[in-house]
Amino acid sequence: MRALGWAFAVGLVAALAGALLLRLAGPTTLGQGAGVVLLMASPILAISTGVVVAASSRRSRAGGGLARAGGGLSGQPPLPAIGFVRLGYYKLRGGTADGVARRLQSELKLVYGSEAGFVGCLVVRAGSDELISVSQWLTREQAEAAVERELRWIKATVAATVLQTESHVGAVVAAN
Repeated sequence: MRALGWAFAVGLVAALAGALLLRLAGPTTLGQGAGVVLLMASPILAISTGVVVAASSRRSRAGGGLARAGGGLSGQPPLPAIGFVRLGYYKLRGGTADGVARRLQSELKLVYGSEAGFVGCLVVRAGSDELISVSQWLTREQAEAAVERELRWIKATVAATVLQTESHVGAVVAAN
């Protein structure tokens, strides 16, 4: 029951943050793109948080006591990574976002689908000339390798339409 509560809370917070960003950001800005990503990712965040809380609850019951040990914030270990996300931002020539998104949809699933540690991929149109791709991986090394793999794909297939790229890799964390 605790896992369900955490899952609902995290999903709701992500959806509300996404809706707020959509409302406050300009029509074709990275802030609006982040809002769309949060709205789209809120169910994934909710499910993964529920799984992590359920798993950590089982571990703390089986292994005895981090939950009972101290209660204070000092001396606590860092939040565990439950996976890693690679975010890619692409500024494109006007009117090409849908075409590039279609190619990403059809081809990147083939590229990433056979890779070890691949969890899933999401492509978001953040404006008429901006795309954000989000892929989830089990390890940081796999997520970092995905950056190079996707940049190679871009150079080989849609380089003429891409004006700017940006990539970020980060750990997915949850607190219980």
